[in-house]
Amino acid sequence: AIPTLIEDDQILNLKLDDDVVIPQQRGFNSYVLLQTDDALQRPGNYTVLKNKAAIGALSFNSARAENVPDYFTASDLGNGLSENIDDLIYKLTQEDNIISFWKYFVIGALFFLICELLILKYVK
Repeated sequence: AIPTLIEDDQILNLKLDDDVVIPQQRGFNSYVLLQTDDALQRPGNYTVLKNKAAIGALSFNSARAENVPDYFTASDLGNGLSENIDDLIYKLTQEDNIISFWKYFVIGALFFLICELLILKYVK
């Protein structure tokens, strides 16, 4: 998406060195959506041209395999997955029963803060 306005007869070009490509374009109220599909043969930093004036830049990679979604399966994630919502709630309540030390650290910090304030107030 390029944040620019085009009129009915205007087009946007993508230029890399001497190669100029005219991609598919759809104009909206505040931007133009460019769809290149397989029109680009080389990876690189393309300049977006409007009436032969540069209005932006786009970068394209050569390896398109990075855009393919590759999700983990349940067997990849291991045995810790919950099969249903009841199992998940049970696991979360068990984790909540674990002793958490952060409460003790907060209480200790407040205790030492009060001690410091008392020392500053009464010891001169």
